[in-house]
Amino acid sequence: MRVNRSVAHVAAAAAIALLAACGGGSSSSGSPTGPTPTTPAPTPAPATIDDVATQYRTAETLQTWMLANLSYQNLATMDDWRYMSPPDLFTSKKGDCIHRSAFARYVLDKNGYRTRLIFVLRNGQSTHAVCAWTASDGKLYFIDNSFGGRFGIYGPYETVNQIASLVYDWLVALDGQKARYDVRDFTDVSYGIDWLTFIRSGQLLYSVPLQ
Repeated sequence: MRVNRSVAHVAAAAAIALLAACGGGSSSSGSPTGPTPTTPAPTPAPATIDDVATQYRTAETLQTWMLANLSYQNLATMDDWRYMSPPDLFTSKKGDCIHRSAFARYVLDKNGYRTRLIFVLRNGQSTHAVCAWTASDGKLYFIDNSFGGRFGIYGPYETVNQIASLVYDWLVALDGQKARYDVRDFTDVSYGIDWLTFIRSGQLLYSVPLQ
């Protein structure tokens, strides 16, 4: 996702820039009888996002489903960008890192995870969002299905700062561009809003100056 330059400046510029039963056996004369192995019926494909939440109850199984069923979509401009709801992403099967992170958060929340949506917003450069959660051990983990081949579950981490720093390093490795960046939490942002409103709605956790 491409973004350019401050809340209003970053967002405005970003608009330009920016996964049972065994049958009884029968026999001929002299053959032993016994159970005949059966192949379990395949799990039906989810018809709704709530089916996804029912069938894929862990971050690991969800990550595998997302990788196989959701594709990445990056718009040429941000003029038509809207914060897509997880049910809408389930229908379209296409979205960017923000939409996919929100999708993961929705499914994991349904299964008792304590999640948050973390967004690393660089001035003038690529940005990235991930879905993070606090596990029973008190450690932070995050799921990623949309960043340059880095698919999987990452952790444990002690702080959001560690996650954001790792994501920032990934972004710099991708394009070689170091920049000031904000770390924002979009956990409680409403769906359907445009890009500028989305950027303004996130809670600023902290900013990191250009090193």
